[in-house]
Amino acid sequence: MRPYRLFIYLGLLLSLNLYAGKIKTISVGPYKMGTVYLSTGRSTVLTFKNPPKKIIVGNSNYFNVEFTGIDVTIQPLSNVESNMFIYTEKNRYGVLLKAGNPKKYDDLVYLNWGTPRKVKKKKTKKLISVNHRSKRVLLHQVTYNQRSDLYLIDFEIQNLSKKRLKITKAGMWITRNRKMLPLLEKVQTKEIITSGESTRVRLITRLKEKRGFTAHFRVGKSKLSIIVPRILLL
Repeated sequence: MRPYRLFIYLGLLLSLNLYAGKIKTISVGPYKMGTVYLSTGRSTVLTFKNPPKKIIVGNSNYFNVEFTGIDVTIQPLSNVESNMFIYTEKNRYGVLLKAGNPKKYDDLVYLNWGTPRKVKKKKTKKLISVNHRSKRVLLHQVTYNQRSDLYLIDFEIQNLSKKRLKITKAGMWITRNRKMLPLLEKVQTKEIITSGESTRVRLITRLKEKRGFTAHFRVGKSKLSIIVPRILLL
């Protein structure tokens, strides 16, 4: 084959590829529209699993639309964009029609119906808590500060009674095997909590051993004890 004929042959192949249509599959759902590319002078076929019953085109004056069996044929009359909805026996398909680029169009489009994925609910961590006579203590989290080698333990004390409750820093301490452990700091948001209210408490300590311990709180006339497990200290 002579060189100039080879160039002509390659040029023809390239031009055919530039103007060749595309066959593709798209998924459409109740919250998702599909996009179909059209070109004037050419027809595009949409294929469904179930026969269409009804078709609504936004700019109906600029598109020739026919359907038979499970196919819908679309031919644009002008380079305009529109939306189109196809109703089958079970589903409603929504597609966006984009015409105008002769180098980018679809010959055949298979439409699948895709329901949205079920979002898995995140399992909420069950808080460690203790109740006693309309009073509740919840352990929210344990934070370790490596630089200072300190543990920050956050609690919430709730007043479920109808009376006001007084909580003082003197009524907070921690033990292990009935022996007192040192507390470097005690922080709380409220000292007196009315009915239905709560207060946040933070205990700060330095532990020689990463073993569980028990936190004690004097809430009104009651004493509540809650275990801080070893697993939260690792």
